[in-house]
Amino acid sequence: MISINGLSFSFGAQTIFDDTSLTIDDCKNGLVGRNGSGKSTFFNLISGNLTPEYGNISISNSGKIAYLKQAMAFDDVDMLPHEFVLSNIAFYNNYNALMEKLENTESPDLELLHEFSEVESVFNNHNGYKLKEDVIQVLESLGFKKEAKKRIFELSYGFKMRLFLAKLLLDESEILLLDEPTNHLDLPSIKFVEEYLKRINKLCIIVSHDRAFLDSVCERTLELNNKKIKKYNGNYTFYKNQREAAIIQTEKERENLMEEKARLEEMIARIKDNVKKVNIASSRQKFVDKIDDKLENLEDFSKKEVSFMRRDEVLRSDIGFRVKIKEKSYDKQKILEDIEIAIRPTDRIFLIGANGYGKSTLLRIIASRDTNFIGEVKENEKLKLLYFDFDKIAQLKDETTVLDFIYTDGVDNFRAKQLLGMMLFTDDDYEKKIKVLSGGERVRLYLTKLFCSTFNFVILDEPTNYLDIETVDVFIDWLRGLKSGFIIVTHNEYLLKTLENVNVWRIEDRQLKKHFGNYNDYKFFENKYQQEEKKKEETKKAEKAKPHDARRERQILIEKRSSINKQLKSLEKEIELLETEKKDLYAKMTAEDSYKMGPELKKISERVKQIERMLKTMYDKWNKLIDEMPELGDE
Repeated sequence: MISINGLSFSFGAQTIFDDTSLTIDDCKNGLVGRNGSGKSTFFNLISGNLTPEYGNISISNSGKIAYLKQAMAFDDVDMLPHEFVLSNIAFYNNYNALMEKLENTESPDLELLHEFSEVESVFNNHNGYKLKEDVIQVLESLGFKKEAKKRIFELSYGFKMRLFLAKLLLDESEILLLDEPTNHLDLPSIKFVEEYLKRINKLCIIVSHDRAFLDSVCERTLELNNKKIKKYNGNYTFYKNQREAAIIQTEKERENLMEEKARLEEMIARIKDNVKKVNIASSRQKFVDKIDDKLENLEDFSKKEVSFMRRDEVLRSDIGFRVKIKEKSYDKQKILEDIEIAIRPTDRIFLIGANGYGKSTLLRIIASRDTNFIGEVKENEKLKLLYFDFDKIAQLKDETTVLDFIYTDGVDNFRAKQLLGMMLFTDDDYEKKIKVLSGGERVRLYLTKLFCSTFNFVILDEPTNYLDIETVDVFIDWLRGLKSGFIIVTHNEYLLKTLENVNVWRIEDRQLKKHFGNYNDYKFFENKYQQEEKKKEETKKAEKAKPHDARRERQILIEKRSSINKQLKSLEKEIELLETEKKDLYAKMTAEDSYKMGPELKKISERVKQIERMLKTMYDKWNKLIDEMPELGDE
C-alpha cells in the first residue's frame, strides 16, 4: 500500500500537485489525466527520483519498486535477450553463484552451507529450475522470434523496450509503475500483458492511452485533475460513468446555488436602502457569502479539449496510389514480397499485423519515404499527403522551443500561436524546449506542424501513442469527419473497434491480405477460425501427445532432478559436518576427566541437543527431497 499525505510539488512557477492526499491499494490501479498533468512526475515522486516539496509518500513494508518509463536509455550489452532478463533476477543469480562456490570448495564451512540453504529455499519457492523456460516463454509472448537470437546491441529500440518490460514483469519487485506499457507492442502481445498483469499479485499503477487495456486490467482508477489525485473504486469505464454522474450532480448543485444567490441579491437590492430593514439585508448578505464559499469549493470538472484542424480536401479520382513491391529486404531478410495494390483517395484502411512484419515499412514505401526496394510506387500528382511517422517523435531536437518548431514558410507568429492554442499549448509553453515536454505533448506538437498545410490523404503510423484518452476521443471524432481517405497502423483496439466504416488489411508471411468488412468483422471470423483450429489441435493431442511436448516435459524433469541432486549434495555436506561435530562433542562428554570441565560440560551438552534437533530437520528434508525426485523413465 502507498500512502500520500499533503503532497505538493512544482516545476518552477507551474504547480503540479497542491496538498493532495490518498491511499493507493495493493491492486491494479489505472492512472489517468491529460498530457502534462503530472503522471510521469507522480511516478518519479513514488520511485524516489524526485522529492516532494511538502508532504510525504510512504510505502508499506518498504516495497521494492520497478519503473517502466515511456522512454528508456539502454547500454549496448553483448548478451542474448533471455540472458539479460535472467541476469537481472537476484534470487536466480544468488543461487547459481553460491552453487558454483560450493562446487569449487572442497570443505565448505557451516556458515557457507547455512547461507546456501537459505538461498536454495528462495530459489525453490520461485520455481527457479523452471525460470529459464518461463523467461523464454514471456519473451516469445512479447514478440521475440528471430530477435530472440540477436544480441542486445542488435535489437531495435522497440524490442529493447519490450525486453525491459519482460524484465519488470519477471523481477522480484512488489510495486510496478508502468508508463504506457503497450507502446511498441502488437495486439497479441498486449493481450498477453493484460492476462499476465491480472494473474500477478502486485501493486501496479498503469498509465495507458488504451481504455480497453485499462478496463481489462485495472480494479481502481486514479485521476489527476486540478493538481489533485482522486481515487475511483473501479476500472476506466466505472470511472467515466462515476465522473459523468458527478458532473451532472455538481452542475445541478451549482445551478441551484446560483439561483438562490440571485434571489437573495435581488432581495438585498430591494431593501438595502430601507433603514428599518438594514439588519435583514446584512443577514442575507452573509447567506450570499456562504453560497460564494460553496461555489468556490465545488469540484471543477471543466477541461479544454484539443481541436484537430480540419484542413482536408477531397481528391476526386479513382487512383491515389498504385504500389508494386516485388521484394523489400533488411539485411538480406525479406520483409515484404509480391504485393500489388491500388489505393483510392477516399479509401479508409486499418493496416494490422504482428510487430516486425513490415507495417511501418509498407507505409514508408507508400509515402515515398523508402525507395530502397524492388518495385515501384505511382502517386496521383494532385495528391497532398499528411504523413505521421511515430519514429520522428524521438528525433525532435531537444533544444528547439515549441514556437520555433512550428515556424515554417507561410506560418507567421500569430498563425503559429493560433495553431498551438488549438492543440492546448498556452502562452507559458511557447518558450519551453522540446526536451521538457511529455510524450503526449510531443505528439501534439508534431501533429500541430503537420496541420500547417492542407491535405487530401492521410497516412498515420501509431498516432495514439502517448496521447491521453480524452485526446484519443477527439482524434477519433476527427477521423470520422475526414473527407479524405487514410491508412492507419495502430495497436489501440478501442480505435480499431470504434471506427466501423474502415477496411482491414493485414500483413502476414510477407504478403498483404485484404479482409472482408471492418475490424469487428475481422475479429469475428478470426475467433471462429481459432476455435476451429483449437478443436483440431485438441483432437490431435487426444490421439497422440506431440513429441516436442514430451521432450519439453522430459527436459523439465531433468532440470528438476539436477536441482534436487544439487540440494541433496549440499545437505549431505552440512549433515556430515554436524555429525562430525556431534561425535567430537560426545568424545569430550564421555572422557574420563570430563568431570573437571565444570560449566563447560553443560554448554557442550546443550550444543549436542541443538545439533540433534538440526540433524532431525535436515534428515526430514533429505527424505522429502528423495520423495520429490522425479523418475525419468525410458526416452
